[in-house]
Amino acid sequence: MLPGALFLAGVLLFVLSAALGGDGFSRAPGLLGVLAFMASAASGLSGLNRAVGAAALLFAGLAAALVFGWL
Repeated sequence: MLPGALFLAGVLLFVLSAALGGDGFSRAPGLLGVLAFMASAASGLSGLNRAVGAAALLFAGLAAALVFGWL
């Protein structure tokens, strides 16, 4: 249950970051979203929720690319 909750928190934080837009403080929810995705991936891949962990790892990469401007 923990990986799913962290994944949901990452999604909500990333959506909040996108809704705020721009630079400055709006980047903080995006960074927290990336951290939540990474925590979800770590706990999911080390336990029985491997599908959630793999999805969280993919979303973490995509969110990091968008937050840091790599895309």
